[in-house]
Amino acid sequence: MMAMCSKKAYMKPRQQSDNLRNEVDTNVVQIKFDVLKENVVKIHQGDAVICQGCQIVLNKYSMVQEIAEQFQKQMIWVCEFCDHKNNLQIEKEEIPLTEDVVYLIQSAHEVQAQNQDIKLDQTVVFCIDNSGSMSSTSEVKGKINFKHGLSQEEYDMLKQFIEPGDENQFMPGWNKNITHVSRKQCVLAAIENQIEDIKKTHPNKMVGLVTFNNEVVLFGDGSQQPLTIAGDRLFKADEIRQQTQGVAQQILSKPVKDCAQQLIQKFEKLQEKGQTALGPALLASLELAKLGKPGSMVIICTDGLANLGLGSLEGNQAQEFYEELGDFAAQNGIAISVVTIKGEGCRMDILSKLSEKTNGTVTRVQPDQIGNDFANILKDEIVGTHVDLKVRLHRALMFRNEEDPNLTTTLNRQIGNVTVATVQTFEYQTKLEEELKKLGIDLKLIKKIPFQIQITYQNLAGDKLMRVVSQQFDTTMDLQEAEKEAKVEIIHKRMQQQTAKFAKGKKYDDAQSYNNNWHQYVQSNEVMNMDEDNRHVNKTEMVKNMKLQTVVEKQSIRQTVQSNMQSQQQKEPGFIDKLTGFFKPPPQAPQAPQAQQAQQQPPQPQINKIGVQQQQIPKSLATKAKGPPPNVKKAQQQQLQVKSLIKEQAMEVEDEEEDEDNEIADLLKFEQQK
Repeated sequence: MMAMCSKKAYMKPRQQSDNLRNEVDTNVVQIKFDVLKENVVKIHQGDAVICQGCQIVLNKYSMVQEIAEQFQKQMIWVCEFCDHKNNLQIEKEEIPLTEDVVYLIQSAHEVQAQNQDIKLDQTVVFCIDNSGSMSSTSEVKGKINFKHGLSQEEYDMLKQFIEPGDENQFMPGWNKNITHVSRKQCVLAAIENQIEDIKKTHPNKMVGLVTFNNEVVLFGDGSQQPLTIAGDRLFKADEIRQQTQGVAQQILSKPVKDCAQQLIQKFEKLQEKGQTALGPALLASLELAKLGKPGSMVIICTDGLANLGLGSLEGNQAQEFYEELGDFAAQNGIAISVVTIKGEGCRMDILSKLSEKTNGTVTRVQPDQIGNDFANILKDEIVGTHVDLKVRLHRALMFRNEEDPNLTTTLNRQIGNVTVATVQTFEYQTKLEEELKKLGIDLKLIKKIPFQIQITYQNLAGDKLMRVVSQQFDTTMDLQEAEKEAKVEIIHKRMQQQTAKFAKGKKYDDAQSYNNNWHQYVQSNEVMNMDEDNRHVNKTEMVKNMKLQTVVEKQSIRQTVQSNMQSQQQKEPGFIDKLTGFFKPPPQAPQAPQAQQAQQQPPQPQINKIGVQQQQIPKSLATKAKGPPPNVKKAQQQQLQVKSLIKEQAMEVEDEEEDEDNEIADLLKFEQQK
């Protein structure tokens, strides 16, 4: 569960002048949570015994002495982390004998009684975009046998115009090895496959369907009449919740083994049309998903920007709405995964927060790759909810490269949901020599040093547990000695996670500097690269890291360009002002007194729109003239140029938004190490 980069802790004496940000060594630790999947674990008898000095839990490596005082025995524990002297009232049998110990905080029965809510199994809710843009098609190489993607009514209507035998005709010059498939067809095929897989592997799970366009339709498990939410209700969160809660248990009550075919038939009848009411659909989907046990999930699939109802992303008021939904999902042990289709912008900077808060997955895919993506999401199952992580260090150590620069011996992280793929990393180092002297610590005398992680969580059976892992490692003051025992895979995970965190926080210089330092360290270190496995990992991870560096560089350039544009806009007139300037008449010079007198004279002959007296045009020119006069032509050309400029700028903005969405999705993947 807890893995050190090296089997030996590097205890370098540090001076005040040392640059912590550029410090690179083997003092990197990885924590994985896949073992939490085991619902049946051996619970330690008795409560956890806590050090009163540093909150460490009594463990296998703790030295407990039995002292006889006044006809009774006293148990004394001098904490191996902080040297605090603890008086214990325990039996010897209560002292842990293993590194990994599990304590029961509250049983599943007590949790259910407290919540007054009995839940049968986990739920999976597919929240699917069914707006008009889902009918867009893409070319896929080869003959793909997708369903036609039309509802039965649409198919029956079109069949009357097709002669028997003409179904597979091609236009001259068409490539017969290309299949045109719509986004809806791809999503339909992918979800049908996943429903069949869930039916085989988890037959008691409940699977529900929610679709959205200019209305939200809750099909649930497909066995009951669906609920439709439309019109003004799309803008009212309380009404959406009340309506959904009123029908939730009726429309989502059957396990997938009993309703898979009905649900698939509902998919086949969907018709793509209208706008994108993503926010209301997600709110309703979460109300359905919370019927299931912790570990349930909502999978959003969309190909465009939410533009109707609550959470519309066309304005700037949606971020708080989606953050609240993310918090609600995390509190209920629900993971939200977001699958978006490449080719359209969808504001990943906001939607990705849903997955970040709930440890779901964010991906940008080609339509024909959606099936693989759904499969990967469902495989990355939740193994624990309401997860809090505490990492405890020996008092001679401190954490490095964390958000809080004053962090010393205790690291707290509120994680929420964890999956089989969840990874957390951290770095550590010795405190400054001056501080060690005040603590009375001589690094040369420390031959072994302890580490401890404490994980409180709720397992999928509903029990609230605390898992305590304690380990002890040899120390060395020789870096090369530590590097001989190192596994660079852990360094790569830490490097990528931390680089992505810096970049997401728009600290691009820090991200690039941090990444470059660690990349150079692992790739050029002769000692670590003597190991064949390390060389192989370095070669594989180099490709990933190059992608990460490219993403960070693009984000950095984008921020610089946007900053420069904002500065320029403050100095220059806006784009619309420039367009208006095309058609404004040139400023007139001050008129002489004679001209002012001339204006007071009787009206002159009528002037046409281009400012020329009609009667002054010679008949010979008037009869030969074809098309609009030169000034009108110029005005028309200017209008065409303006329209072209507007179109180009709109396309550039769309492309820019799509690129940024791809980069944000990539950064979250690197941070989550999924």
